[in-house]
Amino acid sequence: MQELGFAIIGTGMIARYHAEAIANTPGTRLVAIGRSSATGAQEAAQRFGVPCETSLDALLARTDVDAVCICTPSGMHAQQAITAAQAGKHVLVEKPIALSLRDADAMIAACRDHGVRLGVALQRRSDPQFQAVRAAITAGALGRLVLGSVSVPYIRLQSYYESADWRGTWALDGGGALMNQSVHLIDLLIWFMGDVAEIQARIDTLDHQIEVEDCAAATLRFSNGALGSIIATTAAVPGFPHRVEIYGTRGGVQIEGEAIVSWDSVDPEPVY
Repeated sequence: MQELGFAIIGTGMIARYHAEAIANTPGTRLVAIGRSSATGAQEAAQRFGVPCETSLDALLARTDVDAVCICTPSGMHAQQAITAAQAGKHVLVEKPIALSLRDADAMIAACRDHGVRLGVALQRRSDPQFQAVRAAITAGALGRLVLGSVSVPYIRLQSYYESADWRGTWALDGGGALMNQSVHLIDLLIWFMGDVAEIQARIDTLDHQIEVEDCAAATLRFSNGALGSIIATTAAVPGFPHRVEIYGTRGGVQIEGEAIVSWDSVDPEPVY
């Protein structure tokens, strides 16, 4: 298999995890990184051990770049992904894929039209224990699903939002406790329960000086008729583990943090 050359667009905290994943994946190699400013470019190049391009066009013009990881603020994802697709590069974009359905559809269309792959970093779907839950649901081991819930009682200090100009803004963050902090868990809920048919929700900003919400509560009806709920905040001192719970007519699963803490059913206990 030909080695894939990766570039990472953005050099913040999340970029480090992408660099580690590339280094640990056979057949892939980090060949370049990109940032929008020359300030700090030399330091970033030393930190990642590859050249740092300060122009997206220059990064995408590199013949050793086959794919890009987009690790920039959420509001930049759509245009960068479309530009990368037009340059013939495969795209892996950090969560969330974009800030609107229109932008997400445009990204999908651009990658399809230019024959490249598009992926979103929702890595919990690749976790073996969560895949086991999904397989059990698909096989009917939990029976007919009746209820699913997500609880995200996090804490983010005001200093977190002040650490970068884009944090807590509608234009670049696209949302707060839901869009940023809860998106991975909401993705798991939908992966397990299926599409949402109806939703009622309230959001508010109760503790931080930010544009977006720091508290949210929603009730859901899924397409299969099951009910659900989502509660999320970044103002729960001192911060608590998130939970995902799935219940059916033959059993249920409770996930706390990154672990399954309970899996009970009328069928034999599952192996995961």
